[in-house]
Amino acid sequence: MYNPLMNPEETDIVTRNIRVVNGVWMKPCSICQELLVVEKFSTKTTRTGKLTYKSACIQCSNLTIKKFRDGMKRTAVDQFGGCCFDCKRSYPLAVYDFHHLDSADKDIHLSRLLRKKRTSWNEMKHELDKCVLLCANCHRIRHYSDAS
Repeated sequence: MYNPLMNPEETDIVTRNIRVVNGVWMKPCSICQELLVVEKFSTKTTRTGKLTYKSACIQCSNLTIKKFRDGMKRTAVDQFGGCCFDCKRSYPLAVYDFHHLDSADKDIHLSRLLRKKRTSWNEMKHELDKCVLLCANCHRIRHYSDAS
């Protein structure tokens, strides 16, 4: 793949926006606009089988994904009233879990749904309708009680 001694145009890598600066392959990030070494970008394979670098650097991609997931979770928590179903207390967003009332009725884990690239609110809502909002502590207690 990347070889600093090789000219990008002489490889089987799609080289759109790649420049050689002082012998180093560089590419601008589509989000932060910084010119970065290509190792800061994830790679993907095109439909034609060629290797290419993604347009956003890994750090910006991760931040974008986190913002999306946090936004979806915030919307879901707000739909449930923003407090734990069992203890009725409010907590920071990271503390909340969505507990399926009937595990046999679970189509997909909500965390897996959030990892999908193009999850719609309707997909989330369909699964959330089978859940209650619990703080992490109450969620653990429910699962402990179920196992006993």
